[in-house]
Amino acid sequence: MMAEEEKVQLGDNSSTADVPTEPGPHVGKIHDADIARIAGDLPHWQLVASNLGMGQLDIEDIENNNRTPADQRKSFLRKWIWKNGNAATYEKLSEVLERLGEQGAAERIRGIAQRK
Repeated sequence: MMAEEEKVQLGDNSSTADVPTEPGPHVGKIHDADIARIAGDLPHWQLVASNLGMGQLDIEDIENNNRTPADQRKSFLRKWIWKNGNAATYEKLSEVLERLGEQGAAERIRGIAQRK
């Protein structure tokens, strides 16, 4: 499975169930109104999805049912939020982006969360 190989190459050995125990300014569940803004920071959404625990079949389903990359990114976020509920946080997404070397995107997402 390619997504798992990529995860291993990145050295990711953390659990997708980790949720910060201390509330902070950017820990809350991602709001629907922010999905479009956040989606723009996910050019490699498939890799992000894999590192958040989304399976290859879900990723392929999103790719097949959404024509544009922008729609795929938004669909991925909606599915991740739907599947993970309150664990689908700004902070969790930011942490994964940082592990993938996307510090700028992680900071922008934290900035969105701090405006809440």
